[in-house]
Amino acid sequence: SGTTATIAAAAAVANSDEQLEALWATLAAIHGEAFRGETMTEESGAVGGLQKANNQATTMEPSVPRALPAIRRAALRDCVVCLSGVLHAGANLERHAVPWWLHALGATVELKLGPNTTHLVTARRDTEKYHMALRQKEPPIFIVHPGWVLQAVASWKRPSESKFVVPCEGDWPCFLTLGLATPQVDLPQQQQQQPQQQK
Repeated sequence: SGTTATIAAAAAVANSDEQLEALWATLAAIHGEAFRGETMTEESGAVGGLQKANNQATTMEPSVPRALPAIRRAALRDCVVCLSGVLHAGANLERHAVPWWLHALGATVELKLGPNTTHLVTARRDTEKYHMALRQKEPPIFIVHPGWVLQAVASWKRPSESKFVVPCEGDWPCFLTLGLATPQVDLPQQQQQQPQQQK
């Protein structure tokens, strides 16, 4: 109750510098995209049709709603992702959150490993896709756990795959660890003594 709130507040303060830096970078990117004089061709009528001003384009007013999807889609633009052990059998890729976010972040999602697959996001090591990805040497496939997707969703940036590698054996890392250092919280003396009094 009170102890939990104190720990949460201390954790928020400990991570505030890191969070403020990430927020500043995101806001600067949004501002840059919204106000850089991009244009949209009349034929495209979509955010994906952004182009530099030319004779065929109509100049657009600065627009944050137009800038946000463009920035978000740039995060995983060159990634071709296959999922394994993340969705239940027969799941609809169009309706599941993980493939939806991958698409929103610019990735292509495949049902099977293919020659263009760059990433296998897996929550299990006992799948055929996992073992196929391990054997594929050229081009190599990044084998990452779902935390990689969650980090991309949280940051709108491509996370370093090395931080989300699936361990070959042993325990799995927590998928929800989003790259922020876990702060060491010193409880006030009064709160440290409370549990002892309840014994």
